[in-house]
Amino acid sequence: MPSERFLKLSMEKRNRIVEAARKEFARVPFEEASINQIIKNADISRGSFYTYFTDKMDLLNYVCEDEARQGTESLQELLLICKGDFWEAINGWMDAILEAKDSDIVRESVAVMMNAGFFRRIGVQMGLHDSGAEENPFLKRPDPEKREEVNNWFRNNVDPECIDLDRPSEYVDTAFSMAVTITLMHVIQIFAHPEKIQEIKEEFRRAIYLLKFGACGIRQIR
Repeated sequence: MPSERFLKLSMEKRNRIVEAARKEFARVPFEEASINQIIKNADISRGSFYTYFTDKMDLLNYVCEDEARQGTESLQELLLICKGDFWEAINGWMDAILEAKDSDIVRESVAVMMNAGFFRRIGVQMGLHDSGAEENPFLKRPDPEKREEVNNWFRNNVDPECIDLDRPSEYVDTAFSMAVTITLMHVIQIFAHPEKIQEIKEEFRRAIYLLKFGACGIRQIR
């Protein structure tokens, strides 16, 4: 986590440091990212860097948390616009990302996810990789308190006609998490294979449809 000294910096300076870090983490895989390049682009000294962050991993963790925060806020805004229809919001979120896919900020965000091992995080969550195999913010589960705060917000604002809120909260929270994961995985696939964009978009729609209605269609299993 960033130090109190970093958090007390002016917004302009904090943003400059984060932007320099994003560019470097988007440029190369994390292992090859250079602190020297980051401090050069941010116009700070090496000594100052280490008063703000413990190391390169600490900075990447902060950048990833900031990415997650922005993505969550975007989806929350869409949910309110869609009057609680979570499935309309998640499809709208995908459309909004793709409409902006040629923008620098979206390209950077996707590159940071790819270089920081987003797909490996999915493997950890599915039990395919050892979560302790390496230190990486994309291999760590979100902070429980922050995750619960976000999940509570969605539970309080989603239309109960869209998701069965009578189920245990763990089921509802898993549905939210799976929808976000499905969206981001397909976004990354589109960037990796732009020639298959229509095919990947159709696959995304099918995956969300299956998550919404389940393999048993309208029948519900309790």
